[in-house]
Amino acid sequence: MNGLFAWIMAFMMTMIPPAEQSRRDQVRMSKTKDAIVLFETPEESYQRYESIAKDLVEVVYDPNNKPVFDGPDGRAHTVAVMLSIMFHESGFRRDVDYGDLSGRGDSGHSWCMMQIKAGKAPSKTRTWNVKYDRPPQFGDNPEDIEKGVTGQALVDNRKLCFYEGLKMIRWSYSRCGSNPGGKLKVYASGSCGRGGEASRRRVFLAERFWKKSTDLRTWNDEDIVRTVRRSVFEKRLIAMSEGSLISQPIQQLSINDLRFGWQKPEPQNTNILW
Repeated sequence: MNGLFAWIMAFMMTMIPPAEQSRRDQVRMSKTKDAIVLFETPEESYQRYESIAKDLVEVVYDPNNKPVFDGPDGRAHTVAVMLSIMFHESGFRRDVDYGDLSGRGDSGHSWCMMQIKAGKAPSKTRTWNVKYDRPPQFGDNPEDIEKGVTGQALVDNRKLCFYEGLKMIRWSYSRCGSNPGGKLKVYASGSCGRGGEASRRRVFLAERFWKKSTDLRTWNDEDIVRTVRRSVFEKRLIAMSEGSLISQPIQQLSINDLRFGWQKPEPQNTNILW
């Protein structure tokens, strides 16, 4: 289990080290007039990163939740995509994570680290047909329809944020053709006709991380799913709560291996995804 946590933490700490979160908080505090920005120490950022990793594993490795990818490591691959989306949408920022006014995107309509468009209360996320894993259609059985949730609910319960985000990622990946770089167009813009650049950045970083971190993936997805199913995972987390979730050093990945998420890849690299 620790290998999975260390892998997730490696991504977050490589992309936005905890000390950088503190520095960015100070910059926002100096510039923001209409919203309160609360300062987070590096230690607090690290602890919050651990909590993010825990919640992400609980959602993606829940056997009741379908991953984006099939195969023996499909859930880990799904985690990589969600981490890339969180990085681009929120930068793992505290104010976005906790739903502070300064952390709500799209003029206050997008919430939590997955920046899910729930609107302002009493508006909610879209309803969902859980049987067919899609938005409802005319004639669907009402018993198959899952109600939407408010934006406040998404920041009150981070796992709910991840659950709703995972649904939208699966839907987006199923909608926009075979081009891997366009798989997140629907997530980024709501349409396969828009959001191409945003999709490419998110997919490229996820796939770059996935390919460059092979040596760090030492766990077996099936074993973790079984652990979650038996609820042993939760008991182990409680037992470990007085210390760090990670019993091994975090391996800092080379920044050159990962930081392509906000840049177009150089022409010689375009065969990786496009």
